[in-house]
Amino acid sequence: QLHCISLRPTTTMRMRTTFESFPTELICLVVEYLPIVDAFRALAKLNRRFDEILRSTRYRTNFLSANRSEMKRFCDEILRYIDPSC
Repeated sequence: QLHCISLRPTTTMRMRTTFESFPTELICLVVEYLPIVDAFRALAKLNRRFDEILRSTRYRTNFLSANRSEMKRFCDEILRYIDPSC
């Protein structure tokens, strides 16, 4: 007697991949690629892991292309976020 096996995924087989489930190393690469203001706007204060990633990432920022409001926001919010003693 032959039994057929369904190859359709069941509810338990379906998995959702979220950005948060990526390895820290991959998230760091993504964060390094983003402009610093965008990285902080997207990830700051979401959870402790993202906060630690944001604080430990080395950023390559071109301040020559930043406008006045971006520089003000960077100085007022992001520097204080990275180092609260500022």
